[in-house]
Amino acid sequence: MFAQQKHVRVLWKYLNFTRNDDSFRRLLITRSASQVSRRKKDYLAHEKIQIADYGEVQKSRKRVYMFGSATEGALGLSNLLKPKTKLQSVYQFLHHPVRNSFGGLKEVLDIAAGHGFTLVKVKGSKEGSSVVYASGLNTHSQLGYQAVRAGAPLKMLIGLAPLPLPLFNGRVLAIGCGRAHSLISIEGSGLVALGDNSSGQCGRLPISDEEYFGSRYVHRIPPFGHTSEDDVISIASKFDIT
Repeated sequence: MFAQQKHVRVLWKYLNFTRNDDSFRRLLITRSASQVSRRKKDYLAHEKIQIADYGEVQKSRKRVYMFGSATEGALGLSNLLKPKTKLQSVYQFLHHPVRNSFGGLKEVLDIAAGHGFTLVKVKGSKEGSSVVYASGLNTHSQLGYQAVRAGAPLKMLIGLAPLPLPLFNGRVLAIGCGRAHSLISIEGSGLVALGDNSSGQCGRLPISDEEYFGSRYVHRIPPFGHTSEDDVISIASKFDIT
């Protein structure tokens, strides 16, 4: 006990002698800060705090944003026209980009926008395969025959749904949209055309008074050659031309 008191008296004299020394003050502050930092490290090591592992971000998934007119369901966001709760409002349009969660569920490869409808090409479940989803107006069967029950075709899809192409199982190379027709290029099978053909935009002779709504007809344009180099890899369509 006596030795501790003697040590304190000696230290106090030393501090009084050096209290005007700036370097000594900085030394005291630095040493005290390092002691606090060391105590924090000891505390964290003692507690052994676990860091949650949320996994790696899937870099292959692309974000999809949509905006514009929502009245026909072309944005593929069903909650805009059919809210899940009474507190939500019905939106006629979106004037700013809104993220579509479909991009997180499927690997989107390409998107084509028509007049009131949308085609989305996504990666299929099989290696090298791809599938086409569609939403929006279907008044001319540009989205194929879509029905919730037999004999009741839908004029509009407010959410993205698969395009019915049961006879063509090849890889989709390109997609395109016009005013009321859709075109899909399939590897080794040529082009597939659906919808309005009043001006021959689907690659076949127009038929007067043809009824397009509720039609199951899918026109196939043969390949332009016999090798893979003759496959269509890009489609540009506007209004009633292809």
